[in-house]
Amino acid sequence: MSRQNTGNTCQSDRNTDYLGAIIDENGREIPISNNMIENSLHDLQDTPAEFICHLARRAAD
Repeated sequence: MSRQNTGNTCQSDRNTDYLGAIIDENGREIPISNNMIENSLHDLQDTPAEFICHLARRAAD
């Protein structure tokens, strides 16, 4: 992924499907892709946070 820093925001490749962004402690915008969300949900499976994964998947459907 290539990113171009334009002040406090990042502009990423147009072929990446970004769903949103978070703002870090320095005020920078960090894009969030569907793939990043899926990977995070997968990493949380079989942990105490698995219930949150279930709710997130249900909300996405």
